[in-house]
Amino acid sequence: VYGQSPNWGRVIARIGNENIGDLLNSCEIAIQGTVVFSQGIPMQNFDAGGLKEALKMDHITIEVLFSQGK
Repeated sequence: VYGQSPNWGRVIARIGNENIGDLLNSCEIAIQGTVVFSQGIPMQNFDAGGLKEALKMDHITIEVLFSQGK
């Protein structure tokens, strides 16, 4: 990830382009295991320094979870 910046806004923008309705309110985004967005709200209390360090790894995991159904 360029500059070790957890740019979750680009992930949100891409989801928005998929015309999937109001799913952002049930969406959770985690980068390297750190939740940065949940239920339509950006997380404020995460370790930004630790996440920046984690983004120096060769492999980066970005998880997008949509909580729906039963």
